[in-house]
Amino acid sequence: AIDSTGVLWGGCDPEGGIYKSTNQGETWTNTLPSNDRILSITVSPNNWIWAGTYDGEVVYSSDNGNTWNKDSLTNDIIWSIATNSLNHVFAGSMNSRIYRTIDLGVTWQLVCSTTLGIWDIVIDDQNNIYVTSWPKRLISTDNGNSWITLGGGPEIHNMDLDKYHQF
Repeated sequence: AIDSTGVLWGGCDPEGGIYKSTNQGETWTNTLPSNDRILSITVSPNNWIWAGTYDGEVVYSSDNGNTWNKDSLTNDIIWSIATNSLNHVFAGSMNSRIYRTIDLGVTWQLVCSTTLGIWDIVIDDQNNIYVTSWPKRLISTDNGNSWITLGGGPEIHNMDLDKYHQF
């Protein structure tokens, strides 16, 4: 992930930790020296860093990685995490659930429960949410309040938006 100041952020699995680079990846500093296995990472528009762990936690920092907070959401892997333009954060677990916080991690709500694990979440500039839940896809156009399920097609594990936020 990259924040608005150009800092690169990355999570490490299986060693653990969240690393940042201020020189385009030439060197990295571990800002969360722990055994937390980081499987997903994103930066919200307010420059908070959010990461999902193997242990079902969301780890986040509001101060450029100087301090970190943890929220336990589930007893399963947080495989994907994404933010929208409203600083709402969506975390997808391998136990088939999508959680949302609209208050910067103070509270989390279960907004979707499906039959298979959540592999990836991406959000476009219009705040449409696209989810891969192998072998189907989910779409929400109302901030995760309701979901449309699309079946068929290939079994997609990962999705990305390009730098212009286009599929």
